[in-house]
Amino acid sequence: MADKNLHLYIVRHGEAEGNVDKNLYATKADHAIRLTERGIIQAQQAGAFLADHMAADKGNNAGEFGKIRLWHSPYYRAQETARHMLYPLGQVFDHNNEEILTA
Repeated sequence: MADKNLHLYIVRHGEAEGNVDKNLYATKADHAIRLTERGIIQAQQAGAFLADHMAADKGNNAGEFGKIRLWHSPYYRAQETARHMLYPLGQVFDHNNEEILTA
């Protein structure tokens, strides 16, 4: 029987252009700030960490995990972070069990 407990993980977006260059906010809208290459790697690492953690928590039986729900803001850097986190999660969990929701 699948575990019916809710597991909530809160992840902040990866490093963004605005973290590296504060002056960028004078010429680019906050919602349009993108991830840096380092931020993309951080998002992939966060997804890999969660995939490993969840698989270990379920005894490496990912088929019983249930749905993965991912909420993120409409800001571009948050969407990028979510997209890059899903790739490593998809390596462990069946894509048919994923549900992506935008908050």
